[in-house]
Amino acid sequence: MLYEQLDTPCLLINLDIVEKNLRRVADFALEQGVALRPHAKTHKIPALARMQIESGAVGICSAKLSEAEVMLNGGIKDIFIANQIIGSKKLSKLIELSRRPVRLSSAVDSLAGAAALNHAMQQAELWHDVLIEIDTGLNRCGLADETDRRCDEILKLAAFIISSNGLRLKGIYTHEGHINSMIDRNRAEENALRVGQKMVQIAESIRAAGFDCPTVSVGATSVYRVTPTVPGVTEMRPGTYIFNDAGMVAVGAADWNDCAVSILCSVISRPAANRAVIDAGSKTFSSDKYPFQTSFGAFKYRPELSVTWLNEEHGVIIGDVSCLKIGDKVEILPNHVCSAVNMHDQAVAVRKGHIEAVWEIEARGKLT
Repeated sequence: MLYEQLDTPCLLINLDIVEKNLRRVADFALEQGVALRPHAKTHKIPALARMQIESGAVGICSAKLSEAEVMLNGGIKDIFIANQIIGSKKLSKLIELSRRPVRLSSAVDSLAGAAALNHAMQQAELWHDVLIEIDTGLNRCGLADETDRRCDEILKLAAFIISSNGLRLKGIYTHEGHINSMIDRNRAEENALRVGQKMVQIAESIRAAGFDCPTVSVGATSVYRVTPTVPGVTEMRPGTYIFNDAGMVAVGAADWNDCAVSILCSVISRPAANRAVIDAGSKTFSSDKYPFQTSFGAFKYRPELSVTWLNEEHGVIIGDVSCLKIGDKVEILPNHVCSAVNMHDQAVAVRKGHIEAVWEIEARGKLT
């Protein structure tokens, strides 16, 4: 069956492009001598996580405990949960998963969180690996770096972990996601190098205090070729690279030919000479866009067109739409592929125009 015969809207994954993207990044990690641990929140599909492992990744990263459970059930045995595990229900689930044959680790960024996690592990008579989250500019979770005179907090947290009876300090990690919105490529790369250097400096401070810090982990697809080149960085965690999206193209981190996911849509209305409507809106694409983006999706093969605005069920294209007629099927590349994938129950994997597989997006909607 040709994919053009599918009902719409439908999420398509081009396997040839996926495999090219996997090889490119795995080869880069090998050249740099750093471990590759992709963030599976981009695709949310265990079959693709297994492809990443087969291409050279040491394991995967997840954003939520429930996502990690899906990946573990799908055969992945080395998972880092890049989030704080807070609350009794989540700690109970973490203990349950830790009793299974898996190398599981998670994030900490506070003494309170580490103490609760340590208590739970002691009660369960288990040991758990943790990485201290470092805020290098995103201003989300994580302890601030030395320039904010808060390195003492990092060292105090490291000392607590080392002295605990349930936790092991695996290292430090950061997500330099603030760089994703930098459309100036030189500025983005300069910031990425500073992030890598700061992470290495913090790791050295931890070691100078007498503590082991084997892992120095960074992760952002937009600068995956930059941050890991800093000597002393040991791990990279890109996520979007497996698919890429219009956002990564806009910042110069990918080309249109590197974009593996598109949304197959149908033109359902041509109510005016300068307006066409497709059968996919915010329930299909999500409304995410970077500050520099003016549209909600880019047309594959027709770069002069874009989705101007969205309702839940409709996407509106404003401009010269003379090339579109009612019933046409078009492929649109989402701005932010991770959240777009999360809007769909299934993904159709295609190769050279033919359907090769239909995958359930098993980790979609995992909130806990």
